[in-house]
Amino acid sequence: MPETVPASPAAFEVEQPLGGPADPALVSIEGLSVHYLGRESWVLDAVDLTHLRAQVTAVIGPSGCGKTTLVRALCGLIPHCLPSEYSGSLRLAGTEVADATVQTLAQTVAYVGQSPDAAVVTRTVHDDVAFPLQNLCLPRNEITSRVEEALHGVGLLERIWDDPWTLSGGQRQRLALAVALAMRPQLLVLDEPTSAVDPTSRRLFWNLLSEMAGTERTTIFVTTHFMDEAEHCDEIAFLQRGKKIASGSPSALKEELPARLYVLPQDSAEEGAAALRAAGVPCDEVYVFGRQVR
Repeated sequence: MPETVPASPAAFEVEQPLGGPADPALVSIEGLSVHYLGRESWVLDAVDLTHLRAQVTAVIGPSGCGKTTLVRALCGLIPHCLPSEYSGSLRLAGTEVADATVQTLAQTVAYVGQSPDAAVVTRTVHDDVAFPLQNLCLPRNEITSRVEEALHGVGLLERIWDDPWTLSGGQRQRLALAVALAMRPQLLVLDEPTSAVDPTSRRLFWNLLSEMAGTERTTIFVTTHFMDEAEHCDEIAFLQRGKKIASGSPSALKEELPARLYVLPQDSAEEGAAALRAAGVPCDEVYVFGRQVR
């Protein structure tokens, strides 16, 4: 079994956000493998990845390839909160994630997940954004400033005192983004953030991310099933069966991997492969990507 890195005994002490701006690599992953306690198999298989400051990196892969596990590790849920361990190295701003404190990780990394409803915990938009800032015991005037700044950034300032449940699904996803941005993280992690919203909301959400990356130089790490979303990013990494099989800029990968992609109406990979064979189309492998067979 690989040498593992459990959570540090000091993981629950109070510290400051990690690192400084000197090192251009905000995230450095070397030989990362993850094991959930109680399971025999390891999820990731020696993944290497470098994520630069002010860069937008997308991770693409079929369902079950390890994208969400990688996100959990980046956020520190592995190994601090979930019964798990990892081998290799996962460094955030120069500090091994297993050695970082939970409060430090909370002040360094912000997370937006797949469900636009996950961030709804109060009865007003204002209080939803303020809630994690109150947990950090920030001064009231700073909380007010951060809430208004974040809501203005996602176009929801005029809804500040509305009930979150009166917002549309796309607006609630922008609310989740505002909650994350109000924390002023060094790293913004997005796990398939547009999988539950309509195409128009998906486009508006990515317009926001592109603006943040271009003007505010926010460092963003995102997983997605959508190739058109990945093309907005500076770097793309492909995962398959827990391994990184390719990485590079969108233009470089198009030249390196000139294969044709088929999106099929079948419900399973087996049915998709059978349909391709019946049509005389050669294919190496067929996978489920979200709600599609590719």
